[in-house]
Parts: sequence; structure tokens; C-alpha cells
Amino acid sequence: AHQMPGEFIVTFPAAFHAGFSHGINCTEAVNFASADWLPNGYEAVQRYRLFRREPVFSHEQLVLESLNTKLEPELYKLLLTELERILERERQFYEKSQICCGVTNRYKSEMVVLDNHHCKICNTQLYISAVTCKCSRGKGVCLEHTSQLCTCDKKHRSLVYRFQIQELETLLKSSTEFLSSLINQKQQQQEQQ
Repeated sequence: AHQMPGEFIVTFPAAFHAGFSHGINCTEAVNFASADWLPNGYEAVQRYRLFRREPVFSHEQLVLESLNTKLEPELYKLLLTELERILERERQFYEKSQICCGVTNRYKSEMVVLDNHHCKICNTQLYISAVTCKCSRGKGVCLEHTSQLCTCDKKHRSLVYRFQIQELETLLKSSTEFLSSLINQKQQQQEQQ
């Protein structure tokens, strides 16, 4: 495509796109997404994980922090769907890491303190939780890759987390209740008009 001044180019999810400059020029790009992009964002994170590509931002952080802002019920509903997906994935790999890899030490941290906060296997951002070992010195893995962290004895491994599964479950429950109250408020306002 040949973009002219004042024109927009829309790149759809999972579409290949690239830019090429030849000569002296000035370029600017602005990336934004509409609310219905959230499921595509999750899929992009999984694709990046598969190809071990470092994501630009944390999808989990976007979802969790967005729940604390004033939103329309439709967007809030999309965020809750994403939170359910995040919670299910976290549950699945938490159980797997406990069963197969013997992670028993747990530490809560406001910030998962690791180099660049990325899994050393798949490069996904470690926003919710990570597994570390005494030998890894600031490096860690996502729960999915716990078994690939190192060959040390399991007792040296630790789960570092920002949110426990119970906290995410509580957040999902309270957010679902809040969404119901938003919908009720909106219906009452419409009935009054």
C-alpha cells in the first residue's frame, strides 16, 4: 500500500505488515485497538509465546488494570471474559507446576522481580507469576515452563507471584457483581427516560 498524508492504514490481527524506508524521511505510527481487539490480543500473546518473541506489553496487566477504570458495561464484559481466560490458564499451569515440578516455596511480590520480567524460555511477560531457582539469579520462567527452568533439586525453586489464584477468583467475582450493578443502573436510567 502507498500511504498518503491524512490516510490511515488498518492492520488486522495476525496480518503480516512491514515498513520500508529508502532515503531521508520522517515517519510516525500510532497503534490503538478497539475493545473487540481483546480476544485477538490474547491470541497474539499465545502466538508470540510459541515463537519465543518478546511482547510489547503485558496483556494480563492491561486486562487487570483496565478493570479498575470507569467503563461501559459492554467493554467490562469483554474484560471479564479475558480475566476468566487468564485465570483458567493460571490455574492449569499452577497445578501442573505443583504436581510435576514440586514448587512449594511461595513469595508475594508487588513486582515479579526478574531480569526484564520475561520467561527465559518463551519470552512471555511475567506479570502474574513466575518460578525461580536459587541458581537462576534473577531469571525465571512462566508456570508453563517450570520443568525447563533448571536441573537443580526441586526444593530450591520458588513461586513468585503478584496475584494468587484466590485473589484472581475474588477479583472475578467482585467484578462480575459490579458488572451486574452497572447493567441494572443502565436499565433503570433507560426506564426513567
